[in-house]
Amino acid sequence: MLRLLLVASTAILICQAIIITVYRLFFHPLAKYPGPKWAAITNWYMAFFAWRGDFHLKTRAMHERYGDIVRSGPNTLSFNTRSALDDIYGIHANVRKADGWVAYSASRRSPNILSAIDKNVHGFKRRTLATALSDRGLKELEGRILEHVDDFTTILGTDDGSLSDPSGWKQPTPVATMCNWLAFDIMGDITYGKSFDMQQSPALRWIASVYSKMSHRGMMCIVQPKVWQYRLDRIFLAPLYREIIAAGTWVYDRAKARVALGDHGERKDIFTVMMGAKDSKRNMEYSLKDMWTESMLLLAAGTDTTSATIGALFYYLVHDPQALERLATEIRATFSTTDEIHPGTKLNSCTFLRACIDETTRLIPAVPNGSPRCILSGGMIVDGRFIPEGTVVSTSLYVLMRKNEYFHDSDEFRPGRWVADPATGVDEASVQAAREAFCPFGTGPRSCVGKRMALLELTVVLARTLFLYDMRLAPGAKCCATNTGPKKCEYPFKAWSVAFPEQEALLQFRSRQ
Repeated sequence: MLRLLLVASTAILICQAIIITVYRLFFHPLAKYPGPKWAAITNWYMAFFAWRGDFHLKTRAMHERYGDIVRSGPNTLSFNTRSALDDIYGIHANVRKADGWVAYSASRRSPNILSAIDKNVHGFKRRTLATALSDRGLKELEGRILEHVDDFTTILGTDDGSLSDPSGWKQPTPVATMCNWLAFDIMGDITYGKSFDMQQSPALRWIASVYSKMSHRGMMCIVQPKVWQYRLDRIFLAPLYREIIAAGTWVYDRAKARVALGDHGERKDIFTVMMGAKDSKRNMEYSLKDMWTESMLLLAAGTDTTSATIGALFYYLVHDPQALERLATEIRATFSTTDEIHPGTKLNSCTFLRACIDETTRLIPAVPNGSPRCILSGGMIVDGRFIPEGTVVSTSLYVLMRKNEYFHDSDEFRPGRWVADPATGVDEASVQAAREAFCPFGTGPRSCVGKRMALLELTVVLARTLFLYDMRLAPGAKCCATNTGPKKCEYPFKAWSVAFPEQEALLQFRSRQ
């Protein structure tokens, strides 16, 4: 009897799978859109690439093969045009965040700004963080940020005695890792009012390593929400889950201690703003758990994203001697001392500095993969096509900004494309055309709230470093993915929730000559 029941159950499951497969391939409302057949059948197909960290590469390959609209899941469409980006993420878009976003909060009952699906909850949290990270808010935090940048540049110039070089070059330095420690020190200071001191001490560096694993988990849940729904992440990430839990507990204790301190007086931080935030109309304010989940997110959003971009900046520059020389010349001609290098008119006048930053964020946007949105009742028009309600839609920033239609030689690091100059053949029209497709921080009401802070860190770190030092790729360092062709020096990275360097590039520094 048991055997018969087992056979019957198996037969039912097989029939169900066949019916679902046939429906999704031939009768589903999205069946007319091209894409891999396996993607049309199950979300697990793209979840495999999300797990590997090359979801962005698979998405690009699909668009190159199938066109600007690709069916990337049973109920999912990926678009690759600027107009689609505006349609999906614009302020009037008839969408909400897709279900998988809830996985980005440390608590299932306390969403943070990224995981909040309810627009009122998101609006309250965004207004709070926008206040903390506004121009005025950053001005209050600027001095503390610059202190940590000074620590970073001092360490770059420290000789550990392991290398005796008559030319003055110091020992090889893992810059991407150092940038990550710098970013954590800054975020610890401006979030809790106290640095993590990762640049000076290894005691808390384990926290930085755990965040890449958390990003891995988040991306899996975005692509296949069942991972979060059925807690499958505890299976996929079983060896790492103890570390993730430990990090969450550590951050909770840090948040609890910070709340107990109350207002710091003149030494403001993000907790100061959160503790004072209230929405009387909707009866919203931050509980301790809310501040915990928000600070968990802030440590990811304000560290891995910025450090990946700074690391990529250094990487591309040491592979492009002409760009490096031009940038160093601009910075050294503009400033007389490092103290002059701070946010303001003088730093803003460094057009090639900003061009290098823009080109790096074009090639390696901090959040490379699409941010899925679920279309609400009534459907909506996306890129001239009516898309029915319930469909999950997205646009990958990585794929969009590597589209040759918008950017000539889109895979090449060419910062000159952002500076109009008759000598290089770049005119204002081409710069403007590039600007129209440029969106490294996203667009619309859920674009990156920390954009100002990210640009502050990027400009100051790069400018102060190149004002003080020459730099080069360490002799014999292996970092290029291939040895020939235009992609010879492509920055190797994995794309989970954010970009992570796949291979550390060792650089050398010496006092400027």
